[in-house]
Amino acid sequence: MKEKRDIALNRMFTIFLLLGVLFVWGLFYLLLVEEAFSAFCCLGMVAFLGGTVFLPCCYLFDSKGVTIVYLFLPNERYLWSDVHRISIDYGGDTHDIPFFTTVFEIDGRTEGKKRPYMEGHICKSMRTKRLIEKYWDGEVEGYFFEGARKWWNRRAEKKMRTVKQHFSEEIVPMEREARAVVREVLAPIVEQAACHGFALRVKYIYMTSGGEEHTSRPKAGYSYTAVIEIAHEGETDPERIVQDSITLLRVRLGKNAYRGVKNESAKTELKESVSSLLQDILQNGIDIYCKKN
Repeated sequence: MKEKRDIALNRMFTIFLLLGVLFVWGLFYLLLVEEAFSAFCCLGMVAFLGGTVFLPCCYLFDSKGVTIVYLFLPNERYLWSDVHRISIDYGGDTHDIPFFTTVFEIDGRTEGKKRPYMEGHICKSMRTKRLIEKYWDGEVEGYFFEGARKWWNRRAEKKMRTVKQHFSEEIVPMEREARAVVREVLAPIVEQAACHGFALRVKYIYMTSGGEEHTSRPKAGYSYTAVIEIAHEGETDPERIVQDSITLLRVRLGKNAYRGVKNESAKTELKESVSSLLQDILQNGIDIYCKKN
């Protein structure tokens, strides 16, 4: 059965297309009627090419993800399961959309090959806003008056508590699986460290987008992070404990549950980073390493 899709047009594409037609018409008018040449030619070509080649013409939304459609360039495709954050950009960091257009910025992994122009930008309109809210199980960040909205959300915490078990039923197994992967990867490294008189410990923290660390799951989006500590056996002085950290999951707060996206390269990152760190300590001594860092 064919997947049901909703389409939203990109008004900036339409504007640039019309500007291109206008400037080209002006050029022909000057050449045929006034018999003069002007910068209309260059402006018309820039507007026309900019509108038809480099800007997406529309956006296709469905239950699995969103596709940013171009006329001549390969499309961008994002699956909702690989998107851990959507924020609104009022123009400060926008490079591919002209005139500081407000966009929704997708933070996640693209399907297929990622090309230089693929930045996950969707021009904001009433329709794109409605379709994102319809299909994506998460809260768009970065709106004006977001503080007031968060205050309103806190009022709903009592209702959220009544469904706490359901609210975390997806993310708890993902966190458990991530911890199992950490134990598996670190087991031989722990033994190697113990042979040289070092202890390797792991703790897990929840880090919000604002950089706040929590020991329990916060009522907000977070990164589930493994913090690895290496020190001499029995050492408790923080200045003589070397730390490293790896993000295991990126979690957003959905409408009815926490939704997580795995860091697919966490296993490789963890093995390479901790092994390199231990070798550095064994070669140079932990005192020198602590001074260096």
